[in-house]
Amino acid sequence: MNKKKWILVVGGVITVITITIVILALKTSIQEENEIVKPDFLLEPSIEQGEDLTILEMGDIPRLSSSSAIYYAEDITNVSAVENLIDNLGFSYKRNKAIVDNHFSWGDEDSTAYFNYFTETNILSLNIKKSIKAVLPLTRDNAEEIVNRYLNGIGLDHEYKMIKIENEEDCTHIYLSRILGGYPVETNNQYGATDYLMFSDRGELIYAELLFAKFTNQFNYNIPLIDTKDLLSLINEPEYPKEIRVDDVDFLDDTVLKPVGAYQMEGEYSDATSTVIESVQDCNPTDISLVYYYPEATGVYILPTYKLTCLSTAIYEGTEYSVPAIVYTNAVSPEYISAE
Repeated sequence: MNKKKWILVVGGVITVITITIVILALKTSIQEENEIVKPDFLLEPSIEQGEDLTILEMGDIPRLSSSSAIYYAEDITNVSAVENLIDNLGFSYKRNKAIVDNHFSWGDEDSTAYFNYFTETNILSLNIKKSIKAVLPLTRDNAEEIVNRYLNGIGLDHEYKMIKIENEEDCTHIYLSRILGGYPVETNNQYGATDYLMFSDRGELIYAELLFAKFTNQFNYNIPLIDTKDLLSLINEPEYPKEIRVDDVDFLDDTVLKPVGAYQMEGEYSDATSTVIESVQDCNPTDISLVYYYPEATGVYILPTYKLTCLSTAIYEGTEYSVPAIVYTNAVSPEYISAE
């Protein structure tokens, strides 16, 4: 057999093998698609676990669910629900003429109460100078129960978990997370709150930011989650996708921001909060839980998310500090994640 014929034979064999492999791959892919319907959302895929990575020490790792539902933030405007709440509070305002499509308001800054509803985030903010309904006796022990009953009574038919209560001389601040599918919904707001209320010292509601988003499990998906041990072995890799939230960084309070390097004089850190927050790195977790992270937008998926309570490291002017931080990262198993 001459050289030319030999090249043609070899080329033909390679072509046949290649076509066979492609057909088998397509067949396998079709079978997998028929077996598993994957949700149509995009997330950054997790990086591969390397042999040199070790699992972080965290004491007892809590037993979390191995699967969870995903929800969708409906792209709807809840003006009627907002107006129902305003009526239930005892006010009878007509809706103001909308200046822009995504903003509705009732009353004005000179009236007894002023309501602003932003449809892009589905959040209603309200300012009440003089309450005409619902005076609440609030204490630290009964606040969650009373606020749940109060919000349900004015038209917000959800369950809420109290994240934090702060008492001042003339008012009480309450931060809440809406419960979804048995887990709290959190945002990147302070303390991760979805809803915030301020009551006067007489228990009257004077200010609030209330979430009106409608979450639905429209595809009835229940998808596997990443194993927490795998997560802890990867979370501090720089490439691993995560979002960090820092609450209560007070540069003049040594109980919040403690120097772990060279001593710094008190007062040197004014106006440097953002600088420190941007430098936060590493996560030494003290707790891990499952939440739903809401990016305060409509038309998006609300995904199961791991929330790690951490003691992290921050750098300011060459000095290293210990800073309490919250780290959010995807909890959905990588096999259910597609990315462009």
